[in-house]
Amino acid sequence: MAAVIRLKLAREEVHVLLQIAKLPGMMGVDPFVPSPEGEALFSLALRTLIARGLVELNNEGQFVVDQSVMGIIAASAGPDVMAVINTRSANFDITTTFPIQLKPGLLISHQADQGIHTFEVFEDVREIAEQAALALRISQEINAIDVNPLRVRSTTMNAAREVRKQGPQAILRALSQDQGDPIAQQRLAETLANSTYNVSFSMLRSITDQIDGFAMIASAQLCYMVTPDKDPNSPWLTIASTSTQDVRRRVHGACLTAL
Repeated sequence: MAAVIRLKLAREEVHVLLQIAKLPGMMGVDPFVPSPEGEALFSLALRTLIARGLVELNNEGQFVVDQSVMGIIAASAGPDVMAVINTRSANFDITTTFPIQLKPGLLISHQADQGIHTFEVFEDVREIAEQAALALRISQEINAIDVNPLRVRSTTMNAAREVRKQGPQAILRALSQDQGDPIAQQRLAETLANSTYNVSFSMLRSITDQIDGFAMIASAQLCYMVTPDKDPNSPWLTIASTSTQDVRRRVHGACLTAL
């Protein structure tokens, strides 16, 4: 699977391109904060883009962006459909978006890692779905276990997360605010206490309308999928043991279904 176009930009270069295009912002890009240091970096980024041939000054004295680059930036800033994956572990904290603009047909993977933004353009929706599954960055395979799913309120889960560093028993006391299988609560508490990997996934339409979404919490032995109710006003989550393969399948399928 090879990208048709691959574009790597520093965060400040993205800021320059957004300003030239008069676009308000982009998912996964920290907003520009005016300051003497920020202005200096902005000016340096502009000169770098000119040197790279991505921006030029026209006869009217206006900066213009290369047409291909402009298409990528515009589609990433205002997509018709977008998947957003946030992956966190001890080794990385990476946001990857998959902005899709259906009417010029631009399918893009946008990865943000430590201020460096990589945009890759693909020709087929299946390639984007496969890229999304890979973006989970799952380092080891984990199988599901036979425990009952839990129904937990969002506030209860937040309380459990807040005491995570205090160990499984503190987490278990927080989870016990809601009724559920004690064995399932114990295993979830152990996973939260020893979690080494977290991911959140959202499938969005026009940035504000969520089509699908879930989170995954994993230790070295177990992983759980946390899914909110479809009713946006519901306070309840379903937390179920899952496998890493099933998580990949859900992301892959959500991309193919939505796109």
